[in-house]
Amino acid sequence: MSRGRICRIAAREIPKLAACNVAVPEGVTLRSVDPPPKPCLGIFHCGEALIRLLSPGLMAKRRDPDRAFASVPDEPCFDSVVVHELTHAAYDSAECPFVDCPATAEYAAYATQVRSLPAEAREAFEATSAFDHCVSRDYGCQLIGRIMGGAAFIDRECF
Repeated sequence: MSRGRICRIAAREIPKLAACNVAVPEGVTLRSVDPPPKPCLGIFHCGEALIRLLSPGLMAKRRDPDRAFASVPDEPCFDSVVVHELTHAAYDSAECPFVDCPATAEYAAYATQVRSLPAEAREAFEATSAFDHCVSRDYGCQLIGRIMGGAAFIDRECF
């Protein structure tokens, strides 16, 4: 896979993420690795500033036809996975009042992933609860900003 393609995606999408209150830290490394741990299409390694992604070809083969992004064409799907993982990289430094905030992190990552899709691909996407929740309000990016700033959570403390 072309390193240039990943760099072009990141260069195009990082400013769009910033416009939605997602500040991707400098120094995040994106690598194409075949294969990362199953069933992931990509994975952000917390505390390491490292994102590993399947190559576009392997990602196209590995996509589950029963998952939410099955109807999204391969190229925008790959690009959106980059956005998803960049959001995880940004959330890595967010405050969480609990031991961990996986639901909040995934909410932000999936919401920004779907938001990044071109109109045609977004129309093909069967809307998920997280994205419906985010776009059903006029303040979707404000909510993402509150999540990134540690002021809003979807998780709750486990006892």
